[in-house]
Amino acid sequence: MKLDRKVAVVTGAGQGLGRAIAVALALEGARVVVMSRSEKEIQEVATQIIASGGSEAVTSPATSVRLIPTGALAGSIPEPNLRSLTFGA
Repeated sequence: MKLDRKVAVVTGAGQGLGRAIAVALALEGARVVVMSRSEKEIQEVATQIIASGGSEAVTSPATSVRLIPTGALAGSIPEPNLRSLTFGA
């Protein structure tokens, strides 16, 4: 797969475009960190990713990305060689 062994962090992933992006990245082989304000929504997305054939989805509820210290976010990502974070939505 194109994104094998890559980590994607998707904010606003609980619904709409963010959800679609998270699922699409997972189907391309990325390990996805699914972030949103709603714990219920991100659990649903993680379940959808696994059911669709994605390899892994890590959930991280957040009320605001600005409130998450970079070290705390990086610590929740299961990848020691993270090169970049991309935030959307």
